[in-house]
Amino acid sequence: MTYVQPGIGRARIGVIALVSLLAALASALVAPTPASAAPSCTSPSHNVNGEGSGILVGTYNLKSAPYSHCSTITSVPQRAEIYYHCWYQNAYGNWWVYGRIAGTSTSGWMSGDNLQDTWLDDDGDGVYEEGYC
Repeated sequence: MTYVQPGIGRARIGVIALVSLLAALASALVAPTPASAAPSCTSPSHNVNGEGSGILVGTYNLKSAPYSHCSTITSVPQRAEIYYHCWYQNAYGNWWVYGRIAGTSTSGWMSGDNLQDTWLDDDGDGVYEEGYC
């Protein structure tokens, strides 16, 4: 017959339960969460032709839609000018501009973070009019 000191069995059960609970909590914290689907690469309407342009502060990719994961139309070199058509705030809260590369007929989406605005008053009415897509 095995003798168990009173209270020892309960203490061990309590420790085992606590360790099990902590292990379950730890695995929940490190368990991978399912990846959410990236926003669609369907381009929003960009029929508005606002004013202004911007100069690229580095070499960046012109995109097919206002997200970095969307397909690249072309690489645009630093100091190239983009003529603005309209601005769009994407699902992540980032601002993108739909525009045309100066001296070309190539248009697409460029992150506003990549541009230094020149704020041109294209129609000469004294007002800079931003267009929103």
